[in-house]
Order: sequence, then C-alpha cells, then structure tokens
Amino acid sequence: MIIPVVDPSLTEKDRCIGSVPHGGYVTSVFLEVVKTHFSTTLSKQKQSHTLALGLNFLRRTEVGEAIFTVKDIKLGRQTSVVHITLSQNDREEVVGYVTQTNLDKEEGRSFNTKWALDQPPPPVDLEELKHGNDKHWYEIESLPNASFRKASQQLGFCFPRRGQKLPGAIDEWIHFKTSDPSERFTNVSIGLISGKNAPLTHPRSVLTQIRYVSTSH
Repeated sequence: MIIPVVDPSLTEKDRCIGSVPHGGYVTSVFLEVVKTHFSTTLSKQKQSHTLALGLNFLRRTEVGEAIFTVKDIKLGRQTSVVHITLSQNDREEVVGYVTQTNLDKEEGRSFNTKWALDQPPPPVDLEELKHGNDKHWYEIESLPNASFRKASQQLGFCFPRRGQKLPGAIDEWIHFKTSDPSERFTNVSIGLISGKNAPLTHPRSVLTQIRYVSTSH
C-alpha cells in the first residue's frame, strides 16, 4: 500500500541551514509520518514505538511541498517494517526503512550491570537555570553563524560554567525556544535534537577541551 502524505511544514525557512531544510528536522518529519501511518492505516498492528530508523539522504531537500510515500514491507505480530520516500518535484531525495514495535509488550530478563556515568555532569537546578542563576550551568546567547544556521536558533543550549569534564564528550541541557513555554520534547523530537550538537568552532570561553562525538552510529 502506498500512501502519499503532503507535509507543508517544510516551507518554514527557520528550519533550514542556509537554504536546505535541516537533516534532523527532516528526520523528525519522517518519525511523524510513520507515527501517523501506524495510528491510522496500520492502527490494528498496535505498534506505536519506533524501534529502528535508517535514512539515506540521496539529494538535498528544498523549501517547499514534500510528498512522503509509505510502503508496507513486512507486517508482523512483534515488529513491522515500512519503507518511506520523501519526494520533491518528482525526485526521490530521502529514503529509509523504519521498524515499529510495541515496547509495552516486551518481556524478558533484566540484569543489573551497575553501569554509571564516567565523570557525571555537574548538578543542575532547572528552575534557577531558567532564570540564568544556576551555579554550575549557563545558557549561551546563540551558536556561531546563527544567521546562516537558522535551524540552530530553535533550541537553547546550556553548558557547564567550568567547561567540559571529558575531552571526548559534551554535556549540555537543551530546550525549545518557542512562544509556547509548555512545549516539550517527544519521541518525534529525537530526530531534530540528534542533529543539533554543539559545533567545534564555538569559542573556547564556552566549550573547553571539546571533541565531537558522532551520533550517527
């Protein structure tokens, strides 16, 4: 079954890097499409949780109308797989496979691995941080090249006042910058926030001893 879904939200230029829609934003739209598909057409599957998603960006997307075509590949009792294509101007630009399941039905053994963070981040008082008064964290005004990277202006970034504890990791608190203070992150937001890491080019006064940790694997 092939279902075209027109997504007008890609017309928002504030979701772009330059003139190209942000890849993390596009990923979140894919998650929203599959969520809609499994809550309507495939609602009988009762598989509302995304277990795995893999996308290939074949061509750059552009601001404007986009059509998402969903094809059911394998419908199963425990997991189902669909193929989704994003097309613009009759060109396939992003394709991917998504695996859905119902995590509430998962059963099995659990083991106490005694795992803990190596060098845990400083404590935070979120209420104080909201007003800029937290002892250990502060929010930066903007990331570098904000006028070009407009998508980065949709999130607020907070970093440790004393810099990062480890050279191979970034500790940060993030939040939406919207007119609606009640807006919260959802599972669909994962695509967006996973593509918005702090860049290496940020001034040392804010990020010290920082190295990029890839989130693509």
